[in-house]
Amino acid sequence: MIEFENERMTECLCDLITHSIIQHSIIIYNIIFSIGITTIP
Repeated sequence: MIEFENERMTECLCDLITHSIIQHSIIIYNIIFSIGITTIP
């Protein structure tokens, strides 16, 4: 029973990490994109 709970927690944590990585990469992409637009005349 304890093992099952632990497994579920790990799965949840992985989902959370994956979600935040995706969000951060979108933000970083937007920053790079806007810098690229401003530097290219």
